[in-house]
Amino acid sequence: MCIRDRVARVLVGMVAPSDSQAILDSLQSELSEDSPGASIHDNSKALEQKERLVRHLRTQLMRGLPTKSGQETLRLLKRQLESGRVQIRVFTRRPLHGKTYILRGGGGPVPLWSYVGSSNFTGAGLFNNLELNIDVAEQDANAKLAQWFEDRWNDKYSLVITKEIIELIEESWSGAEQATPFEVYLKVCHALSQDARDGLGYVLPKSMQDLLLDYQVTAVRTLARRIVRRGGTMLGDVVGLGLSLIHI
Repeated sequence: MCIRDRVARVLVGMVAPSDSQAILDSLQSELSEDSPGASIHDNSKALEQKERLVRHLRTQLMRGLPTKSGQETLRLLKRQLESGRVQIRVFTRRPLHGKTYILRGGGGPVPLWSYVGSSNFTGAGLFNNLELNIDVAEQDANAKLAQWFEDRWNDKYSLVITKEIIELIEESWSGAEQATPFEVYLKVCHALSQDARDGLGYVLPKSMQDLLLDYQVTAVRTLARRIVRRGGTMLGDVVGLGLSLIHI
């Protein structure tokens, strides 16, 4: 993160996978050969990484118990993003694990002051955890750290995610407009009926249409949609199809 002229610029890296996922990815990479061009980073891969981060941030906002202080903090961040006081980009070229905080003096006796260490830009990382950081006062070292930040901030694959984060905050529990209980109920009904609604587009063979009752046709359409989307499914005998018909 770099603070210059009272504007905070935050450069975030891609989300690290869980331990189990990291082990699985490592084993898979050892057993499989990279396809030609797999190591080439392009705009499509950068956008994919950006969308992955946004999905992760959306999941984070859905976890934990909402608090008044948390709501106020998120709304403050939203206002700062909208006004340009805070700018955020995601570095998509490769995993970014370095942590440095660079402060500009604004014409004071110390032009630059930096902190480098293990602290993430979180409340726990800055205030609670047992971290190890060092402050850098020497100006040549500070200039090199600032240049390191600028090179990655201005990289063609460092993508702006300000708009996406503003939308995430507004759509979350901390947003100014909250859904009513009835709207939440409708959303749940919409999600639970997704398979059945998508299955309406599946056309049954005439032999099955003549054999099945209307509610059984709906069950088979839903079943077909799940097989296509998920590679398999299970059907209970509640719809009265019976084992003999399933085996046909």
